[in-house]
Amino acid sequence: MVPAFIVASSGNLIDLDATILLQLGIFFLMMLLLRSFLFKPVLRLIDARKEAIEGTEAKAKAMQVEAMALKRQAEGQLFDIRTAAAAERARMIEQARSAERDIAGATREDCQRIAEGARTKMEKRAVEVRGDLEREARTLVTLAAARALGRPL
Repeated sequence: MVPAFIVASSGNLIDLDATILLQLGIFFLMMLLLRSFLFKPVLRLIDARKEAIEGTEAKAKAMQVEAMALKRQAEGQLFDIRTAAAAERARMIEQARSAERDIAGATREDCQRIAEGARTKMEKRAVEVRGDLEREARTLVTLAAARALGRPL
């Protein structure tokens, strides 16, 4: 079935008469108007948005590169700090060992001095005790001899 408005005309689907030129003129006029007032502004907005996105992407990429550089710098500083800390720790350990050796040596010397002093005192006391024992032994020998003889000596 064919619609009624098509059948009502001369029987052809498209009428080619003088109105075609008017329709082409209106078409081209509308194209110019739409191009100037709709298409160009929309395309400018699209281009501006695209440039803004590309600019933002470039900034993000630059920030990412900067962040990576800062990260490498921080890692380098952290490595330097750890190296310095290890060296300081080793220095402090060596210093503590040296102090320990000094203290142990001083303590050993003090102990030897104290032991030598005690040994000297013991020898003096031993000489005194031997002297006392010899005197008492003489006294006891004299007493034993006097008893054995029955008379004082």
